[in-house]
Amino acid sequence: MNLSVEALLRRVTNGGRETSLRKVVPFIRSKSLSTSDGRKEEEETPYWVWGERTKIMAVINTTPDSFSDGGDHAALNDAMRFVDSFIISTTSASTASSASTPTTAQRSMVDVIDIGGHSTRPGSKEISPEEEMDRVIPVIQAVRSSSNAITSRTLISVDTYRGSVAKAALEAGADLVNDVYALTREGNDDLLNVIKDAGCPVVMMHSRGDAGEDKEYDELGGVIEGIRVELGKKVQRALDAGVRRWNVMVDPGIGFSKTVEGNLTIVRRLGDITSPSLSSSTKPTPTRSL
Repeated sequence: MNLSVEALLRRVTNGGRETSLRKVVPFIRSKSLSTSDGRKEEEETPYWVWGERTKIMAVINTTPDSFSDGGDHAALNDAMRFVDSFIISTTSASTASSASTPTTAQRSMVDVIDIGGHSTRPGSKEISPEEEMDRVIPVIQAVRSSSNAITSRTLISVDTYRGSVAKAALEAGADLVNDVYALTREGNDDLLNVIKDAGCPVVMMHSRGDAGEDKEYDELGGVIEGIRVELGKKVQRALDAGVRRWNVMVDPGIGFSKTVEGNLTIVRRLGDITSPSLSSSTKPTPTRSL
């Protein structure tokens, strides 16, 4: 077959017409699952198909001072009780026989559990990496070793801006990293290398430092364009460093350096943040093609 690369790509993409190809993000686990009898069990790589449906993330803050659930899940038993509450039983009629027999199955109400051990609310106290690990690692291990098969296979996100914490979390069974500083927190460049070496997905959130400060975006054309430009530069930095494009997810950072009206604008125009067709006088940013 003597075809150019361009011709081959046209065949794969159906010439620009509707195609069955879909964008996916794979979650390559660095830790195999443990069964209830202690055996190691390998499983197929879980993945998400973009555009299939909205994914639901549950948040567990193992902190005493987070703005939402601070102190509620600081103890391991409390955190796991919250995790177990995501599992529900559903009953459906079976058609296997003429006599309809109801069958009961379990499923999770969430797609991923986000576990954080360091509060990012305004005025929160800085803690050491060791203390942060002491808060999150036991919860990750408990989820992965749960006797409930659905719980043990639930995707886990670790909310951290520190490379050492992310590395330990991934080794303990986490699947992705969620960073409110989008891999640019000063003095924490090692996180970028951890993400690159692990080949794991990363959520890069838009922020400007203190969540309660610096809320004006007029010079950038408004909050949406501001997020596109500022977060786009951080995404490009990660890509240039070797982070895989398909592993990058962007978070507009609602509540972080945004006014109330700015937050509402984000909700109304969420799709514009990654829209390749949004007109702009600024240079195209990486967020447009994610």
